[in-house]
Amino acid sequence: MSNWQEMFEPRRAAMVGQVSTATSASTAAPTDEGVPAPDLKVYHPWILQRGRSHPAMFIDFRRFDPKSGLLMGCQMSYPMLLSIEYTGDKLVSLDFGQRKFMIEGAGLIDLARHLQQGIVLAVQEYSESIWNTKPEANRVTRIARFDAAPQR
Repeated sequence: MSNWQEMFEPRRAAMVGQVSTATSASTAAPTDEGVPAPDLKVYHPWILQRGRSHPAMFIDFRRFDPKSGLLMGCQMSYPMLLSIEYTGDKLVSLDFGQRKFMIEGAGLIDLARHLQQGIVLAVQEYSESIWNTKPEANRVTRIARFDAAPQR
């Protein structure tokens, strides 16, 4: 009979005679609780959820504020996303009911596709003060937020 625990934990390298390929906890993918900080070396216009079976719950919209020198953001819930409008390759608008976002940039067809799949964790606005090299293909140049007028 085999040991039932072998199904749930990797075999030890000494038992198998090979080098273990398991990754440590420090190199694992980020969890849904926290979106990783932006990489200051390479610009990524959006951060995708990887290796999870359930969809992301929130989208972070990030932009750099040059006056304060801080990364500003807004977090919205995926279940509140009512519609996604893709207007050409340079404009995507998101409707969350009371709040609407307009995302301008280049190569946004990939962003619209990933948003429909529900795997986008964060959208980052490009800033020359953070990233020195301007990306060629995909880039978010502006994230604008529009709040609905109060009903009277």
